[in-house]
Amino acid sequence: MGKIFVTERPIYLSSDMHLQGQSKLEYFKIDIQRISYSDSKLYILMSCKAVTRKWRDVFVNGVDPGWIPTKRGGSGATGNLQKGYGRQTCLAMSDDATAKVSRRFFLSSERSPLYS
Repeated sequence: MGKIFVTERPIYLSSDMHLQGQSKLEYFKIDIQRISYSDSKLYILMSCKAVTRKWRDVFVNGVDPGWIPTKRGGSGATGNLQKGYGRQTCLAMSDDATAKVSRRFFLSSERSPLYS
C-alpha cells in the first residue's frame, strides 16, 4: 500500500448551508442525486472533522468564503471574489499564530469552533 500524502494545512471549502444538511449516507448507495447541496456541505465538514482526528499534528479547518459571484453563485451574489479567497490564503500560508489553528470553521467574516 502506498504512502498517503497529507498537506500540513488542509482547508475544506464549505458553506453555512451545512446547518440545513442531513446525514443520509445511504443515498450514496441508493440514489446519489438525492443528496442536496446542503447535505454535500455537511459531508465536507464531516470529512474535515475526520481528518482532524486522524492527523492531530496538522492544521485542519473549514471555510465558508461567503456568497461569491461565480457560475454556481450567480451574478446576484453579494460577496467579493477577491476577498473570497483571503481567509484560505492566510490559513494556508501565513506564519502568524492566528493562522496556525485547527478544528475551526471560518465564516467569511468571523470564526466559530468547528462543531464537536
